[in-house]
Amino acid sequence: MSKIRFKPIIIKYKKAHINGAIENRSTVGICLYDEDTKCETKAQPISIVAKTWPSVKLQPLNTYMTRFVRFLNYCFFECESPVRTIADIKPGIVLSYFTDLSMTSGRNYVSASENNVNKALYYLWMHGIATGFKESDFAMVETPRGTTVYLKDVKNCYTLPPSKARNRLHDMDTKTVLRMFDLAIRYTPRIALGLYFQIFGGLRYAEVVSLDYNKIHFNLGNNANAVYVDIADTDLRPDLRRGFLSGAKKTRKQQIIYIPELFDQLYELNTKLTAKGFSNAVFINANGNAMTEASYAGYFRTLKKHLIDSLKKDSDFRVRNYGISLESIEWGTHIGRGIYSNLVAEVAKTSAEIARARGDSSQDSSLPYLSDNSKTRTLVIENVQKLINERPTKLGEINDQTNQFTRRGSVLPQ
Repeated sequence: MSKIRFKPIIIKYKKAHINGAIENRSTVGICLYDEDTKCETKAQPISIVAKTWPSVKLQPLNTYMTRFVRFLNYCFFECESPVRTIADIKPGIVLSYFTDLSMTSGRNYVSASENNVNKALYYLWMHGIATGFKESDFAMVETPRGTTVYLKDVKNCYTLPPSKARNRLHDMDTKTVLRMFDLAIRYTPRIALGLYFQIFGGLRYAEVVSLDYNKIHFNLGNNANAVYVDIADTDLRPDLRRGFLSGAKKTRKQQIIYIPELFDQLYELNTKLTAKGFSNAVFINANGNAMTEASYAGYFRTLKKHLIDSLKKDSDFRVRNYGISLESIEWGTHIGRGIYSNLVAEVAKTSAEIARARGDSSQDSSLPYLSDNSKTRTLVIENVQKLINERPTKLGEINDQTNQFTRRGSVLPQ
């Protein structure tokens, strides 16, 4: 018997403006999907629920809709008494869902899901679709972020899972950072420049893969050597039916700390890798297409494994112990942004300077990781240049067997 489920789907459409211009747009809908045959329907009428969040960008909208779809699958297919229509959903089944969810998911996910589901159900009730609810079922509360709606019979009626202290890595010493670049050049060259943008520019990995070459600007040849990148929502993969959800959390022009000895080598490597690509994307996959977030994350996991293995084989027991510690702690692509934050924090005078340098909307965003000024750039550049100049070989020329640096000729992949 086929296993049918609801599934979020990217819907692409064109919007005509009064001046005659045509704008390509995307939103998130809901389809039915057969998990056995892998067949899916067109977007279902329930997709209207996306209008709950009319001004939200595509990436967070996909997250909100995915949470609501999980709720729908529970109501229609997974609970003890499945419903047949949206009108059959009532407060009791919502409470049952979150009671079950709290036993298998983390506190933050459960709270965020409750917020999304409540808003969606309120929207559907307001438009005469979720008729199993009454106006008295809902209540409004003012928060620092605006008005939030909740169901009276659900809020505080189940036990949230306890908060977990996250043992997450937010920084890394400079020598280990250079070792990571060595390994990136050799094993994951397609993200080596992206790693640079993260560590010396504070970019999120979704922002890295949204770059095309037209968004990189150079201001070189004077005392203020710098590289700038334009961060904005971009769809570099229109061929993907589910859409390319990479984009900017905050649209901005972001300065990248320019270290010639490192940046120039990585930029040259990257331009050779993308010379045969099918687009102007800065980062492409092995097929020549613009890289997606999932691909970037996959390359990074490979790099992380090589880094930990390299550290654990080092002749210095302190380095080996550090490798063991990196293996037992949580960290991923966001480590680049954390390293950048700490590089800046060493010389920044206020949290506002750190926030400006990182491109944060809020000063508080930079605090878990611990300016756009010349002193910051100069000190960071001098520190990294000193370590590079002390090395016996170029970056990327590393011998796996001994972890000693040896000359190997070209570091470019074939």
